[in-house]
Amino acid sequence: MSAQEYRKSPFDKKKPSQERRNVVPKEYMIKLKPGYNSSKIKDLLPDFPIRKIEDLSNDIYHVVYEKDPGLEALVEAAKRSGIVIFAEPNRIYKAY
Repeated sequence: MSAQEYRKSPFDKKKPSQERRNVVPKEYMIKLKPGYNSSKIKDLLPDFPIRKIEDLSNDIYHVVYEKDPGLEALVEAAKRSGIVIFAEPNRIYKAY
């Protein structure tokens, strides 16, 4: 089996759809380095308008985009900026 065939296994197909069910579309949690404010978040991806930015605590922001930029694009922009500690999807947690 080639590496490409291995990557196309049925197991790989289930993970993205499962991941999408566990996150809120268009919503991300972003932590900035100390000394930066939420206005810098708009500069990360200027082609993606932001609907809402909520300051949660300790430089962590809940960001809702008008159109989802995708986690990969957001993480790449965050790396280039040098002001972001982390960027991750807004995950849905279930109580048991």
